[in-house]
Amino acid sequence: MQQYQLKQSSTLNLLTLALYCLVLVAIALFLHEMIFLALSLAGLTSLLLIQDQSRYSRLKAKDPTLLTLAHSTASIGLDHQGDHFKFEQFRLFSNRWFLILQMSNERVSRNVMLVPDRFDSIDEYLRFRYQIGNMSRLQYAT
Repeated sequence: MQQYQLKQSSTLNLLTLALYCLVLVAIALFLHEMIFLALSLAGLTSLLLIQDQSRYSRLKAKDPTLLTLAHSTASIGLDHQGDHFKFEQFRLFSNRWFLILQMSNERVSRNVMLVPDRFDSIDEYLRFRYQIGNMSRLQYAT
């Protein structure tokens, strides 16, 4: 049974900020003739940006998320914001830069995007990738 602490990713936060800025620039470029509509959309986008940033700050200040891999039962435990979930079924989508882990049980489903800066070190991230990949192959083999 392996346990990993996940932090909030500053890289994903920067990507989110960049996308919000891109949306604001697109609004300014394409709707500059319709002042009221452009200001309304820019205001709503700014409010969403503020909400996302406050959520990021709040999650970063809280305890880290704990992800537990149980090889014997091929299940994943998730401790997030005081809630504990156990998932017997999961799907793994991976590429060179990140993993997306879709987990579900009878009542709840959760998706987690995992990038290297959510872990304490790159070695821990690579170890997690290896172990979750083996668990995924075993899940489909049985």
